[in-house]
Order: sequence, then structure tokens, then C-alpha cells
Amino acid sequence: MMCTRCLLLWACCGLTQVFLGATAGAESADQLVLQDCLVKVRDEVRVPAPEQGVLMQFPVREGSRVAEGDVLAVIDDREAQAALKIAQYGLEAAAKRATDMVEEKYARKASEVAEVDWKKALQANERKKDAVPEMEILQKKLAFGRAQLQIEKAQKDRELARLDARTKLAERDAAQLAVDWRTISASFPGEVVATYRHQGEWVNPGDPILLLVRFDELYVEAYADANQYDRAEILGRPVSVELHRARGNKFSVSGAIVYVEQEVQSDGRFKVRAQVTNSLRGKNWRIQPGMRATMTIPLGPSP
Repeated sequence: MMCTRCLLLWACCGLTQVFLGATAGAESADQLVLQDCLVKVRDEVRVPAPEQGVLMQFPVREGSRVAEGDVLAVIDDREAQAALKIAQYGLEAAAKRATDMVEEKYARKASEVAEVDWKKALQANERKKDAVPEMEILQKKLAFGRAQLQIEKAQKDRELARLDARTKLAERDAAQLAVDWRTISASFPGEVVATYRHQGEWVNPGDPILLLVRFDELYVEAYADANQYDRAEILGRPVSVELHRARGNKFSVSGAIVYVEQEVQSDGRFKVRAQVTNSLRGKNWRIQPGMRATMTIPLGPSP
């Protein structure tokens, strides 16, 4: 039979467990703690060769840090550069023709002279009948009409020259695109992790040249229990990420939940992804892909 002291001790322990259980439940109701999260790369691209040719320039090496728009490599573009010059000269010539007013000015002057000559012949016949033969008057009238048509022709030629200039502009842009297509630039700020070709090598379209990885923005991923948490109360929430370094060292960064998987997996969980900003400490990134982390997410209103 249990003694009175044992009964009291048992009762106190039971009350303590009930109290602790209620406290843990209150904490889990307003925040989600995800253990064993994995740091992943946000942007990673195996940069291919867009055209065939010789790698004339390849200024980056493994470990090179580049900004968005920096040149990674240049494929032999001498032929494309020559085509660009030809297209540029053609555009300049067409633009000159499109703005050339000399022919129209001459035609207008010729029209004025022909009109005066024709009208004087008419006036001469008004003063004296048949002073100027009828055939000569017709010829003067024809010359005046031809001069007027020359004005229209000059205007039409200038309009055609404007259309030709547009065509030449499109050809110049196409030639410029061919040059740009042979210059491979970084699509985002990152670091060259691997190189697959060397300067002077021949490449074909689609051949991988290098691997570019972004480290200044990273993802932290884990899985949440769909039976305990709803997608709507997690998406868009701020997050605190505790990262684990060597020899048990830890540090924390802030971020935000940028993606929560719509589909619930067969094990009853869905993916949760946070984005965090990385920073350099000297020559080293503070956060490395592959690190393990713990995410604490304050939950929003449940739907």
C-alpha cells in the first residue's frame, strides 16, 4: 500500500507534467521550429557556348567572383565584327539619302523656271497671235509638268531612302546581336565554381564552359507536418535561421519564407523554403551551401 508521502510526490509530479505540457503546446501554437534544415544554392547555371568557334577570351578561373553583366568569355567574333561594320556603313549611307534635299530643291527651282518660260510664251501669244508656235508652247508646258513630277520623284526617293534606312538599321541590329551573342556575360552576381574549357579551345553550341553559382542569396529548406501546420500561416512569414559551424559554433541570420509547397507529400509533409542574405568575411562567405540549420518561424493567422 502506497504511503502518504509517496502519494503527495506522485500528485505533484503529475501536476508539473500537465503544466509543462500546456506550456509546450502554447509555444508550438504561435511558432514553428524546424530542425535539420539544409542550406541550398538559389541560382546555379552551367553556362553554355551559344555559338561555335574558338574561345578568344576566357578571363575567369575557378574562384573568380563576377558581377552581373561581367564578361565570362568571348568566342571568336572577328567575322561578326566585320559584318557589323558593313551594316553600320550601310545604315549611315541610307540615313544620308533619307535626309538629302538636294534633288527636291533642284526640281523645285527647275519647276519655277519652266513655269515662267511657259507663261511668258502664253503672254507673248496674247499680245501677238502666233508669236510663239503652238508646238513650242506645248513643249514648254511639258517641261513645266516634268519639273513638277521631278519634285514628286525626289520626295518619293527620299521616302524610299527612309524605308531603306529602317532596313539597314534592322540589319545593323542583327549584326550587333551576332557580336553580342559571342560575348558570354554573367546573368547574375556569383562565383565561378568550375571551368570546363580553356582559352584557345574550340567550342560548339551548347558545350558547357563554366559553372556559375550565386552565394549572396541562399535558400534554407525543410519539411513541415501538414497535420500540424497550414501552408497559409507559413508563407511570407519572417524567419530566424540558426546555422551550425565547425566545432559547435553557431550564428543566426534573418530571412523570409518565399515558398511553401502546394502539394502534401505521401509522408504527410510539405516543403518550406526561406531565403537569407549571405555576407563575406574577408574572402569567405559566412554561409555555405550544405550547412545544417534550424529555422524558427512565427506563425501567421490560420485560414
